Amino acid sequence: DGPRAGEKALAAAVAEVLQKKAGDSEVDDLMVGLTTPLDEIYKRERSRARVAWLLRVAKIGLPEGRRGERLRVQAATALLDLDSPRILVSAAGAGKETLAVRAGGMPVLHRALSRSAVRNQLGSLASALLPVLLIMMLLFRSLTAGLLASVPTLVTLLVIYGGMALIGVHLDIGTAMLACIILGAGVDYAVHLVAAWRGADVERAARNAVTRTGTAIWTNALAVAIGFGMLTLGKAKPLQNVGGLTAVAMIVAATATFALIPALARRSRYGRVDAASAAPREAALASDELNDVAAGRVSPADATND
Repeated sequence: DGPRAGEKALAAAVAEVLQKKAGDSEVDDLMVGLTTPLDEIYKRERSRARVAWLLRVAKIGLPEGRRGERLRVQAATALLDLDSPRILVSAAGAGKETLAVRAGGMPVLHRALSRSAVRNQLGSLASALLPVLLIMMLLFRSLTAGLLASVPTLVTLLVIYGGMALIGVHLDIGTAMLACIILGAGVDYAVHLVAAWRGADVERAARNAVTRTGTAIWTNALAVAIGFGMLTLGKAKPLQNVGGLTAVAMIVAATATFALIPALARRSRYGRVDAASAAPREAALASDELNDVAAGRVSPADATND
């Protein structure tokens, strides 16, 4: 029937499809909700046709794939405003008012939301890092130990957010929470390893720390990674990003803990040990040395020297 067909032509077409006579109640009921959707479809298709003509005449090439289609749809949506060509201005001579134009709509809202997410991300990360660093320095009673325990978490943050930039994951409300999640969960691994760092020298301290905490740290890292990884099975893209990135962050944090702390440590122990807890810890270390001798990892002479 062509674009914007009359009501009689539409009623005849509906009656033919329903195999009813014109004026039937079913035909009239369908006609009530048919005119407006058809008019909207016509406007949308007309805008798409205008965009195709404009691109062809102006020789504008759009990128292939989803990005080009998205630009084409946005241009067609903008052309829908041509159906409302009137604006309200003050009458001539009524005063010295000027007409101001300001951009609005969803693009402006999304840009403001992105700026807010970046600003809040930096603020929350700074406000969380400083207390965590202070707590670790008080726990180990050493500035060096506090900084050493913070290195794996900082490296994990750099790896995760650098990876987001490489794969094109944008910072939004969900991914902005990753920093605090990584900071809260990833710093535990370094704290446990540094707290167990005890031995006659750096090598023995590393062996004792890994022996006593390695299984627990990797068990926790894998359990948390699997738990957050379940979010990637959903259909919501924000939840997929948060779940997948958090799972990867736990594995990276555990790996960085066992790779960086032994590489950077220069002491045989960190933190002060009081007299009340020194004896049980030395007994535990002695037991670990006997286990190493029994397993053949060290010789009896080395254990005696330690």
